Amino acid sequence: RLGWTGDLTGANNPAVIVMDRTKSITANFVAANAVSPVSDDFNTCGLNTGLWTFVNPVGDGSYSVNGTQLLLNAPANVSHNIWVEGNRSVRVMQPTQNTNFEIITKFESVVSQRYQMQGMLVEQDNQNFLRFEVYSDGAAVRLFAARFLNGDPKPLLHGVELSGGTPPFLRVTRVGNSWSFSYSYNGTAWTSGGSFNHSLNVTRTGVYSANHGTLPGRPAPAHTAIVDYFFNSAAPIDPEDGGTPGNFTVAVNKVGEGNVTLTPNKATYGCGEKVTLTAVPAANWRFGGWSGDLSGASLSQELTVTRNHTVTATFVRGDYKTYLPIGINR
Repeated sequence: RLGWTGDLTGANNPAVIVMDRTKSITANFVAANAVSPVSDDFNTCGLNTGLWTFVNPVGDGSYSVNGTQLLLNAPANVSHNIWVEGNRSVRVMQPTQNTNFEIITKFESVVSQRYQMQGMLVEQDNQNFLRFEVYSDGAAVRLFAARFLNGDPKPLLHGVELSGGTPPFLRVTRVGNSWSFSYSYNGTAWTSGGSFNHSLNVTRTGVYSANHGTLPGRPAPAHTAIVDYFFNSAAPIDPEDGGTPGNFTVAVNKVGEGNVTLTPNKATYGCGEKVTLTAVPAANWRFGGWSGDLSGASLSQELTVTRNHTVTATFVRGDYKTYLPIGINR
């Protein structure tokens, strides 16, 4: 989607016009970038550090992945705001090509206390970036977007009050220098939060958790942003969470003659569950070692489940020698 021209401009979708005369509007479309950013449904027990970088400027934040969600924790009493002090948010970021894209993030956390925040970042560098979020002012949930130009912040979409509480879905659409911000309560019906133009050489995108306090008497409240997924809408993961969220398999391959027992022996395992694999060589065979997601030559090995695992047990023919009796002449 390239945007509207004629009597309607921008990339907002959906868009609203006021009918005061006959109007002519053209909808322009462009192929979305299906390569970057990369969709992630966090359906593992650990962050994909080959894709994501955890950023923790204040030094007290943390993250975890539980098999279906990414949790970004911004502790209480210290500001993790994104403003004149710089970007102090707890976040994960991934490399992103400087082309058109659309990002949809589903959150499973709410902002209910004053200046709890969660949202998405689109970054050129740490001085030039865009901030898209929902936050609580203590009485209502509001939509917000800002640009940072050489470290100088400026609100672009400010104070839009949301009547339905915290929306689970946030969407950012980039077409050239045109940006639009939308939200949804069901992932299907979207409401525009506004659009603007801004030139940015995009290098990274990501999600964040933030908070802020207005001392004295109003310390920053703790906030954990719970992220179900971060999707490039041109290349979403389907089915999301693999259809069996948090349930992982341990597949065993065997080379040579022998068996492998699993304790406990189950069809699927939970995140962090421990499984003991024991190699049992056949007669006249010996155990050569493990490969894949286990290594070493001990007959029994313990595996901590963090994803779908594949293990290979290699058995080799036994090295047996035949000894003949030796006659002794006296």
